[in-house]
Amino acid sequence: MTRSILFILFAISIKTLHSSELTTIQDDHQVLIKGILQDNGKDKFSLHLPTYILGGKDDFKLQVSGKYRLFKKAPLFFDYSQVMFWEVYRKSLPFKDINYHPGLFYRQVIKDRYLKSVDLGYLHSSNGKDGLDSRSVDQIYLRSSFYFNPEKTGILASLETYYLFNQEETNGDIVDTYGFYKLTFLLKNPLGLRHFDFSVAAFAGKKLVDFKNGAYEINLKYRFPSQSFNPDLLLQFYSGYGENLLEYKKKQDSLRLGLLFYL
Repeated sequence: MTRSILFILFAISIKTLHSSELTTIQDDHQVLIKGILQDNGKDKFSLHLPTYILGGKDDFKLQVSGKYRLFKKAPLFFDYSQVMFWEVYRKSLPFKDINYHPGLFYRQVIKDRYLKSVDLGYLHSSNGKDGLDSRSVDQIYLRSSFYFNPEKTGILASLETYYLFNQEETNGDIVDTYGFYKLTFLLKNPLGLRHFDFSVAAFAGKKLVDFKNGAYEINLKYRFPSQSFNPDLLLQFYSGYGENLLEYKKKQDSLRLGLLFYL
């Protein structure tokens, strides 16, 4: 637990500066593309999934994530994400569940009008517990990212298909809730609203269209106009199964508000 808390404090301490390029819609588009692809041809380390701390009525949800480029001339990355559910309202401040996600993926950046990148990767997921509370599963995935540039907004669409295998006995039916694909849409400056991003991510159980047994996550992000405060404000709503590995078969509706951090 101590190492997890130190990891959290390290992530929160990361400093970021918003570029002055955010002054025009066209520059917003370029920032979005750069942030999504993160090919980091020069930098060895970069962010991967969003890093944030969010508070809700039952707990705090914290996520830290990054990736490291292994070769200068080949876009092969080691990535690591950690999601923590911290019951701060209980006396001993325990972590209900901590999910660890180490992985490896190859990214092919594509200079197409719409298709921007294709990732092929491996990911291991585990909650580090033992006995009946132990959960783990491996996956191989293919993720394609598309970007569209209408006049007043930017739209990112991502389709990730995956094959789950090596499930632990305690979560042998996890495919019923995690399914085999994830679909994400992100809108920058929706309806022309400056400083806002809106995203929806969904996975649909074991059937092609079965959101009743899957889940969806909605995020609304607000970028403060002043550059004196680095993080963004993030409102997140999660509904469905599989938010954490321990309770992957429990349907949950969770609304949380907090801060989103950048490098």
